[in-house]
Parts: sequence; structure tokens; C-alpha cells
Amino acid sequence: DVARSCIDSGEIDAIMLEYSAFYPDSRELIAHAYDRDVGVIVMRPLGGSGRMSALRGRLRGGSTGTVTPENLLRYVWSNEYVSVAIPGASYPDRVRANIEAAVTYEPMSEAEQRDLEAEAATFYGD
Repeated sequence: DVARSCIDSGEIDAIMLEYSAFYPDSRELIAHAYDRDVGVIVMRPLGGSGRMSALRGRLRGGSTGTVTPENLLRYVWSNEYVSVAIPGASYPDRVRANIEAAVTYEPMSEAEQRDLEAEAATFYGD
């Protein structure tokens, strides 16, 4: 795959990868980059704008569960091999919410991460 080839080339210092509870498949590649001293910039830690719009609608409708913006950020930040995550935010209140999530951050356990992945995998099934 192209990302792995770039990491293995020795020519780059950092790489941007998609990673979230909605897209956990990058976990192994992130560890591979770390092992080769390549920084990892995570894009779409909240799953991307389409998923966030749907999630915010569900939350407004009273949906409960572990898939929340705060937990999605905690999930990414709990991967010790991630250098930085860049969540997009179109509105100041969402920037403030992301900052609050960072200020109150507590790492997720492996079990919490797997539970969040499982719920995210069925997110569009209802």
C-alpha cells in the first residue's frame, strides 16, 4: 500500500492517516510508522463530516450510547503512537467542545476502545 511504502522509504518525517472508531483499520499502520520514527497526523478523528452530522442529529433526538464526539477524540488520543489529531470544526462551540475534551481527557482502556469500535461499526444499522 502507498502509505506503508512512504513510511518505509525513509524520506518522510510525518504522514497523515484517517483513523477513528469508525475507521480503526489504520491502527497497525500507525504503530508501523511509530516504529520507523515517522510522526502520525490523524485526520477525521471524529469520523468525517457526514458521520458527525448524523451523530449530532441522533444526540439531539435523545440517543444515548458511547459514540460521542468526546469519546471519539478520547479514542484517537488513547493511541500512544498518534502524534497529533486534527478534528475539523465549523462552529466556535464545537472548537470549545474539542478543547474541553482535551482539558478533561482521560485515556480509554482497551476494552472501552473495542466497545466504541463495536458501537461505531453498527452506527448506520439503525
